[in-house]
Amino acid sequence: MKISITPISLSKTFREGGMNLKSFIEYCAEQKLDGIDILDTKCYPWCWAGYEGKTKEIRALLDGSGLKLAAYATGNNFAKTDKAEFAGEVEKVKNALREASELNAPLLRIFGGYMSESGGADNIDYANGFELVIKG
Repeated sequence: MKISITPISLSKTFREGGMNLKSFIEYCAEQKLDGIDILDTKCYPWCWAGYEGKTKEIRALLDGSGLKLAAYATGNNFAKTDKAEFAGEVEKVKNALREASELNAPLLRIFGGYMSESGGADNIDYANGFELVIKG
C-alpha cells in the first residue's frame, strides 16, 4: 500500500498562512509519504498562493523530494441547471486538465456534483443531478 495526502487535509493551515505548496511538499517528504495530490488553481487558489504559474518549480520540488504526484484534483460541480454555470464548471475541468498535464500528473480527480441534500442547488435531485454529471 502507498500513502498519499491532499492539501485539503491541511487547508486551514494553508489559509492561515502557516503552509504553502513548498512547505507542504517538504512536510510530506519528512513524513515519508509516498506521494501527494495537488489541487487546481481555479477551485483552490489558497493552495497556490505564491506559486501561481510556477508548475515547473513545483515539479522540481516534487522530483527533489522523492514524492510522487499521485493525482491532480479539481473542485468542479456539474450539478448546475443554469447553462452558463454548467459551462463554467466544464471550463474548470478543461483548465485542470491543462494544469495536470503541465505537472505530468498520472490521474485527474474530477468531481460529479452535489444534490440539494449535500449542499447543492435546491433544484438538484438525484435524477437530474446524475444526468448533468454524465453530461459533464
